[in-house]
Amino acid sequence: MVFAATVIAFAVMTTDVMAQRGRYNAQPQMQGQGQGQGFGAGMMQNRENWEPGQRINAILNLTDEQEAAMKDLRLKHMNESLPIRNKLQELRAKLQTLRTADKVDMKAINNTIDEMAELRAKQAKLRETHHQDIRNLLTDEQRIIFDNHQPRRMGSKGFAKKAGRGGRGVGMQGQGRGFCR
Repeated sequence: MVFAATVIAFAVMTTDVMAQRGRYNAQPQMQGQGQGQGFGAGMMQNRENWEPGQRINAILNLTDEQEAAMKDLRLKHMNESLPIRNKLQELRAKLQTLRTADKVDMKAINNTIDEMAELRAKQAKLRETHHQDIRNLLTDEQRIIFDNHQPRRMGSKGFAKKAGRGGRGVGMQGQGRGFCR
């Protein structure tokens, strides 16, 4: 008898806790309802299949003209930054080769590091220009939301990969997709 009462009490408490988390909500949540800034459960359901920029477009409630302009800016930015990313990857491989050579050439290593630093600076400047171009498309209200929103620099897979390798965490190397790329 005591055992049955304990099981029933536990079941009631578990159901109550899960209901508070939204698992047993009788009313289905509509897109954008109850999550703030128009970003509800319906919107989040298929986020893995989103095109670049859809997340920020949904948050900012952009007009069609703004979306088209942002898409053009994003494409321009990707075209400008691709050669830099490619060159950085080449230099990383070169640096690894130089580091592991039988006879280490410190001058070559330092020159490669300097070249990588220049490319990273160029990459950061391009990223900032792109960010400011996006801000210029927005209304004052959208700009406030945009400025207060933190970009995701890396997806969970990227974070796990970086965190497991030398403890570098989110955004340390600016890889992955933030909303201003």
